[in-house]
Amino acid sequence: NIKTAKTQNNKQQTKTPHATHTHRHGHGPSIPSLSQSSTNEEKKKKEKKKRKKKDTKRGTKSVPLLALPFHFFVSFSPSLLLVGFVLSCLELRERKMSEDADPNIIVTRPLEDGTQFRYDIMSEEHYESTVECLAKVWVSSNVVTSHLGINLEDFYPYARDIVKTALEQKLSTVAIDKNTEKVVAFHLSHDFRTVPNYEFRKTLDERFQTHIAFLTECMDYYKSLPDVQERKWGDAINGVVAGSYPDYWNRGVMTKTGLWAFWLAKARGYKWHFGLVTALQTQHLLGKRARFDMRLDKKFADFEYKGGRPFAGITNPPSAMIFETELDFQAQAFSYNAKKAKKRAKKRIKALEEGTTVPTAATKLAAKL
Repeated sequence: NIKTAKTQNNKQQTKTPHATHTHRHGHGPSIPSLSQSSTNEEKKKKEKKKRKKKDTKRGTKSVPLLALPFHFFVSFSPSLLLVGFVLSCLELRERKMSEDADPNIIVTRPLEDGTQFRYDIMSEEHYESTVECLAKVWVSSNVVTSHLGINLEDFYPYARDIVKTALEQKLSTVAIDKNTEKVVAFHLSHDFRTVPNYEFRKTLDERFQTHIAFLTECMDYYKSLPDVQERKWGDAINGVVAGSYPDYWNRGVMTKTGLWAFWLAKARGYKWHFGLVTALQTQHLLGKRARFDMRLDKKFADFEYKGGRPFAGITNPPSAMIFETELDFQAQAFSYNAKKAKKRAKKRIKALEEGTTVPTAATKLAAKL
């Protein structure tokens, strides 16, 4: 009797693995015990039915798209299983970044570390270099600052105030040239409900007071819009200033700095991004190519200050514009725009090296700096 029982058990042990051999999404076979083989199969069938019912109710799939061929791959090649597993992880990561891009996004430092440039969140170590970059770029290229005759020495205190406010909120991005370890491009932002440093502004001369009065009039109009009035702290971000040295124009540096700023704002939970734009090229970029919404078109000639029109002589561009965008759109378009910018930058760098095309505006400003 003992012998016959052992032989029967041995026969059952050799048969049951083939009868109950199953695969679970690439985790390999699972062999149940002899006493629970039938009950486990019934449980699995019931669980599958429940999952199907839940999935149909939710309207979603519990299994990744690339997990479907796994049942076929597992039984033939372990290498194919590994490839499939990696692809499914990439798919799930991409789906997470596009659908659930919200405050749960993990922001790494630096934001991007390339061969020539490093993109990062502006911090204390970038303070002096960012102030220098902002002052030199703004005095030489901003139409309002140039029209008012503000020189580099006078602009430095104003630049320090802007950078200090941006530094406190950690919503700004910079591009660092790895050869010099200096900031060459910046996108400085703060919450649109930020209260300015009025005490400091009172110390500035009449040229700055004229500039500040123009900025205040534009911002007051924007904040008076019905939909903007409902927004609170943490809803909208103001891109205060953005620019780069002329030597780095047409190389995609400023584009990527701006895109990382959008991505960072989205990661911090912001829903809208806007900015007052006075550069003609940037107005075209945001309005035509990036498809921002224009919320204000303020003619320079129409601005009145103390009974006069101080900006009547500014004709190129004829107006300042406030552009706005939802960060959902910009954050999801991040990778696509970055790839396009990289391709354009390669073409332009090659053309500059060959000497076929040289941007005249960039060389003029480079001479000034």
